[in-house]
Amino acid sequence: MIVLYIVAFLLQHYYFYAVTNILQNQYYDIKRFFYYRIKNKPLLIIRILFILASFILIKINKYFYVLSFFYFFDLLKNKIIKFKFTKRVIRQFIVFEIINAIALFILVLFNKPLLAIFCNISLYWLSFAFSYFNEKIVQEYYKIKAIKKVKKYNVKIIAITGSYGKTSIKNYIYELIKEKYNVLMTPKSYNTLNGVLLTINNDLKPYHEYFILEIGVDKKNGMNKFLKLFPFYISIVTAIGPQHLKTFKTIENIKNEKLKIFSNATHCIVMNLDDKYIKDYTTNKKCFKVSTSESNASLMVSSLKNENNDTILKINYDQKNYYAKTSLLGKHNIMNLSLAIAVAIILNVNMKEIIKGITNIKNVNHRLNLIKKGNFIIIDDSYNSNYEGMLNAIDTLNDFNGFKVIITPGIIETKLSDIQNNKIATKINEIVDLALLINHPSFENKIDKKLAFISFKEAYSYLESNYKNEKIIVLIANDLPDIYLK
Repeated sequence: MIVLYIVAFLLQHYYFYAVTNILQNQYYDIKRFFYYRIKNKPLLIIRILFILASFILIKINKYFYVLSFFYFFDLLKNKIIKFKFTKRVIRQFIVFEIINAIALFILVLFNKPLLAIFCNISLYWLSFAFSYFNEKIVQEYYKIKAIKKVKKYNVKIIAITGSYGKTSIKNYIYELIKEKYNVLMTPKSYNTLNGVLLTINNDLKPYHEYFILEIGVDKKNGMNKFLKLFPFYISIVTAIGPQHLKTFKTIENIKNEKLKIFSNATHCIVMNLDDKYIKDYTTNKKCFKVSTSESNASLMVSSLKNENNDTILKINYDQKNYYAKTSLLGKHNIMNLSLAIAVAIILNVNMKEIIKGITNIKNVNHRLNLIKKGNFIIIDDSYNSNYEGMLNAIDTLNDFNGFKVIITPGIIETKLSDIQNNKIATKINEIVDLALLINHPSFENKIDKKLAFISFKEAYSYLESNYKNEKIIVLIANDLPDIYLK
């Protein structure tokens, strides 16, 4: 009997691993914690069911542990959860072990299964409260450490927020100023408070002059915790859109929250005048305005195609025109690059170095990458999986002359509304000469010129067989990770 209880106790380890992973992004936000548990029924309902079962089947209550393990092991097996041993998980693990040790002690020593289950549940909720406050204390420690480090090294911070394009602009700024300055930026798409603190505490060195960080907020007042850390030398809002509309409730809330970043700028703010939610922002702070068409902009950047279908930027600044070749495609990418150029100008990087940097900037793989393969010009946007991104990708075909083809399964991860499906179909019908549709996307019936396929490889083979000697422009759009174009 004791051996069986010990085995059940060990199985609880796996149960804990799964639970921690389900909750690790929401664990310390109490509202989300309860919402997530109830919505996905991962923990609360399952525990209650097993508790009721243990009352009915009192002699086999020990299987409460075993069965709960198998439920969550199924999630792990199906790769719904990818577990990582972080410091936070280890701290939670220690607390969890103490709880189960107490429950196991009651079971073995007193043979009181119901009391053990009651203690287990009660202590579990106490451990949540303890972990919540413990993590707040730990985060506060790292916060103070980061603030002191930034102040000590006197590093100037370039802060970026917005609904789209934060990571791209961060990378573009880095490329344009790295030759003149020692620069640190948050890696990958790190845009949470913990990601920012981690980068500062681990990577910021005395020789760094600028620190580029992106800020992601998904609810009202989410920006406040960043504004309290330290002032920003330059603040940028990329664009305002309906990202996280479920948590923000209204686009006005999104606008107000994102624009808070301007209030913290000590030197300058960079404004995207092409965004209708940003252009009317008023402030007494120094503004550097960027646009593709507004005459009152400090910097105007537009793009055109040469005879080889290369993208050429026309940069108008200080009443002078400059030209630069770029591999970036799409109006949104050109605007993202324009905002980065503005930062480089503000930091006194000369235009010759900026143009050199522009030519070195490459698109992220599978995000509007331009690939020339024989007679085919391929626009690889296979990583993208959102509605706005797909519309922007289709628009890029307008910049090219020739027979235009799209290969797409539609947007897989999000269910589109009828209005959104109609808009995508309308745009395809207006711009595209032939649509190769994979696995029957939701807007399929609204497309005029189309062919159906079961895989990308089959669709691409059709093009190679029927258009091998013709010059065509192929847009590969959305959720096609099986692309291996050389």
